[in-house]
Amino acid sequence: MLLLLFCLWTTSTAKNYNAYVTLNSYHFDVLGYGYRAHIDEERHLTIRSPYFHRKWALPLDASVENANVFNDGGLFKVVVPRIITPSLAGGEVPRGTTVRFKAAHVCATFDGTEPICGNPCKNGKNLSNFIVSEDEVIVKLRTCKMDVPPQTTIYHAFDSDVQVQEVQDTIPELKDSFGGRGWLDRHGNERPY
Repeated sequence: MLLLLFCLWTTSTAKNYNAYVTLNSYHFDVLGYGYRAHIDEERHLTIRSPYFHRKWALPLDASVENANVFNDGGLFKVVVPRIITPSLAGGEVPRGTTVRFKAAHVCATFDGTEPICGNPCKNGKNLSNFIVSEDEVIVKLRTCKMDVPPQTTIYHAFDSDVQVQEVQDTIPELKDSFGGRGWLDRHGNERPY
């Protein structure tokens, strides 16, 4: 009898869910059918059925508007994508290059001030791309759906239609270095003695 109760207790307390995070999303997998999922205003994900109830607090970088719920081979799955801060490389680019980044709500400034989020942005512009037209563009980006410091990136524009050719200045050789046939003036021209 005691062995039967122990087996019943271990099977009833077995973990029938798996919650894990990847670089792009949060995953919640529950074994079985008949589940319902709900995300409330406080960013809590609740998965429930008549025999199961579990609640998770979602972090700030979870995009709750884009959550997906589906069944896959006996698993009830909830996938919540992560909001990814756009990463810009900066550097030298041809003048007129359009820099695009993926983000839902980004505030950007080009004058060196800190971007302040709001709807619309309190300081800066709400952008998804910009054009590098100045010789030097300093852009500060802040993803408003995440609480992270702004990212500063510097772009240097160059004109691709301008050809630069290096000129080598050569010093003329003396005709006879030991014979004393001439000397070089301050401009590098050979003069007779």
